[in-house]
Amino acid sequence: MRKYPHAHWFKTGKLLLVAVMHVIVALLPIARANPFYMGADTSLITFMQQQNVAFFDNGAAKPVDQLLYDRGANLFRLRIFVNPQTDYTNQNYGAIQSLDYDLALAQQIKAHAPTAKLLLDFHYSDTWADPGKQTKPAAWSGLNLTQLQTTVRTYTQDTLTAFKNAGVMPELVQVGNEISYGMLWGTPSDPAGGKLVFSGSTATQRASWQNLGSLVNAAIQGVRAAQGAGPKIDVAIHIDQGDQDGHPQYFFGNLTNPSWGNVSDFDIAGVSYYPSTQAFHSFSLLESNLNAMAGLFPSKKLMILETNYPWQTSSVGVPQWPSTPAGQQQFLRDVQNMMLTLPNNAGAGVVYWYPEAVQVPGYTIYNGGATALFDGNHNALPALSLFGTTLIPGDFNHDNQVDAADYAVWRAGLGTIYTQDDYDAWRSHFGQMAGNGSEIAAGPAVPEPTTTLLLIFAVAVRRTNSVHSRKNRPPGR
Repeated sequence: MRKYPHAHWFKTGKLLLVAVMHVIVALLPIARANPFYMGADTSLITFMQQQNVAFFDNGAAKPVDQLLYDRGANLFRLRIFVNPQTDYTNQNYGAIQSLDYDLALAQQIKAHAPTAKLLLDFHYSDTWADPGKQTKPAAWSGLNLTQLQTTVRTYTQDTLTAFKNAGVMPELVQVGNEISYGMLWGTPSDPAGGKLVFSGSTATQRASWQNLGSLVNAAIQGVRAAQGAGPKIDVAIHIDQGDQDGHPQYFFGNLTNPSWGNVSDFDIAGVSYYPSTQAFHSFSLLESNLNAMAGLFPSKKLMILETNYPWQTSSVGVPQWPSTPAGQQQFLRDVQNMMLTLPNNAGAGVVYWYPEAVQVPGYTIYNGGATALFDGNHNALPALSLFGTTLIPGDFNHDNQVDAADYAVWRAGLGTIYTQDDYDAWRSHFGQMAGNGSEIAAGPAVPEPTTTLLLIFAVAVRRTNSVHSRKNRPPGR
């Protein structure tokens, strides 16, 4: 006779319960059809850590990537340069992201934010690439256009393969940074490149778009080669001034024109939006531009790949929003709502640029810290509350669906992070997945999870107990 007659079936039943949880997770949808990203470009996290900068949320210090993730961020953007300087100086302003830097940071982000997606932003330069400068990497000078195309393709593929081998393959890739005027500009002494021409003959202008298109296509080919048979990588093309009247429509119209840029294999048309008081720029123009884009390019998703706003008085504010913590929060709410209500569910997300840009003694920091998402004492500002608003209640692991995996997260954090109310939210939304910020049913109705688990557990225990009883019967009875 055993001292604890029920120990065996209890242990077996517990194992079966764990197995059932895994089965339920497997049966639920594994991805939503139309993800909406609330993310941030956090490329200087490593530098901030090296300077011993601490960030706080409600008085508790946290790594900034974990803090953002806990607030609901589901996308992290990292920029990468070909052969940058590796130390922050007041001349390079943080253009220090080499392959090794990014691999280590991507691994850290995945550890702190396990279900968040990564967006890799290729600058195709040794330093900042933006509308005012698209300087070729020094190692690529002297190449003709064909050689430049091959180099772009190979470099893109090799870089992404390194990410794949490190276990942090990006889910999204940006080929070029703010390429409104082209990328990899040629010079009089090194003419091959993709600089756009907006004057002169039509033939000359068309040729410049064809050159740019050939380089963008080479980059995309590199992405697809690295992707191989693995999960599809969403390719984004990024320009500046999304709020300039007609600018996105003009650029993407020419880029996709088969006789001009001839670029079609991309998924996201992205813009920057930095509020401006310049003529022909405004939030209303941003909205009208993106509404027009949703109709002109119905197969493409739209994202704001860079944006921010000051929480304190600075030179970058505009009258529409106060330069205060509340004004910054309202700005981000307005941008988010605009993206969520674009026609055809075209809005795919918002990326806040440089939320960790707080003052660091001895260094010149972007906008003097005014557009960070942390105040002068590095405390989280109210705008951070917007990051979690597109997640379904109960989606504790931020994978855009509510399932048994979220129950495990809730159970682990019960009493410290989560409460009974959080459980009730999980139970109410079990089986749902999100699409562009709204909740939709995930196919057929999913049974009430706790009831289902209890029933299956009861059946498993009954069967196990029956087997246990038969196993211990005396022979011949």
